[in-house]
Amino acid sequence: MFEAGASIKEVQYRLGHNDVKTTLEIYAHVTKKAKAGTINKFTTFLHNESDKYLTKD
Repeated sequence: MFEAGASIKEVQYRLGHNDVKTTLEIYAHVTKKAKAGTINKFTTFLHNESDKYLTKD
């Protein structure tokens, strides 16, 4: 579910955990796909931030 974009709270609800800590301890390991997604998000963020300073008004 995490790889599909579900939030930790959505996963907690679907699995019926009373405490989000349980969900995190059991299921929130970082997958290769998630690691790549994080790198892509960071790269996009940096690119967007640099565009703010490079565009002419």
